[in-house]
Amino acid sequence: MTGYIWPTWADLLPLAWMAAAALVFVVVYAVVAEIVCNVQFRRYRRERAEPLMRMLDALVEQAREQEAS
Repeated sequence: MTGYIWPTWADLLPLAWMAAAALVFVVVYAVVAEIVCNVQFRRYRRERAEPLMRMLDALVEQAREQEAS
């Protein structure tokens, strides 16, 4: 036979398993990355952003007091 032989479902089964495994890997990777990024962002916000926001609030309050007087 010289014609093209179409693959059967049994031939495609390993490809389907690999695709399913790749999809599971991507989903798990995305969930873990989201968790890690949220933890790092909370740490950054606590260590860096909150003191800056308090300082900014103090400057705004000081400017309001100077404007009022």
